[in-house]
Amino acid sequence: MEPTLKDFLKEWNINFVDGEDPWLQKSWRILIGTGEQGAKVPWFSEDYTTCVGFTILDEQGQVCLSTSQQEEYQEPIYFAYVQGHLRWAGFAKDDQGNPTPLRIYISLSRAEMLDGGYYDSLYGSVTWGDPDQVGVWGADGRPPG
Repeated sequence: MEPTLKDFLKEWNINFVDGEDPWLQKSWRILIGTGEQGAKVPWFSEDYTTCVGFTILDEQGQVCLSTSQQEEYQEPIYFAYVQGHLRWAGFAKDDQGNPTPLRIYISLSRAEMLDGGYYDSLYGSVTWGDPDQVGVWGADGRPPG
């Protein structure tokens, strides 16, 4: 069975991160379309793009970026679901409080088990500031630890 948007909709724990000074950090969490903490359930935009809200929480559970916490300088904060992938491009504040370009791209990988079941994992890339500074990361639905 091919993954659908529904398979993205849950809380994911970031297990690994690679790249130079990545924005997204290991042990952070990303809520996608859960309806909780600002991660709005899917909807259609005016041009019928499938959209889904998200919230990214740091290790302490503090909101780093969320559909529900739109600031003036930011592009609308939601993922567009395009050809089986999620993507967002906008701005987030750096350590000095300056709006900095941030782009997030997410794919879902399904591992089929010998017993007929399956296990989903996310993998993605984040571009923070300089377009050559790409961080890659992976997540799953298991609790941290």
